[in-house]
Amino acid sequence: MIISAQEIGYYKPDPTGLLSIIDRLKIKKEESIYIGDMASDILTARFAGISSCAISGGLDPLKFLEIEKPDYLIHGFDEMLGALEERKRK
Repeated sequence: MIISAQEIGYYKPDPTGLLSIIDRLKIKKEESIYIGDMASDILTARFAGISSCAISGGLDPLKFLEIEKPDYLIHGFDEMLGALEERKRK
């Protein structure tokens, strides 16, 4: 599902869009994870009360991602799949 900031009138790190998706899909916050490559993505997840996964090599430098302390910090697609599988087993 995609919800644009223009559609809802709120921009990251405001969690309104993310919370709207969670509500529309009728899923629990505990079962959700927000994946992004910017520090604002980590903040958006935190403000929404869900887990965050930062992927290095995107728009924000690694040091900016680390400052926001995401729940997961991934350095590539294979590592992301492994982390998601590990989370699923918990």
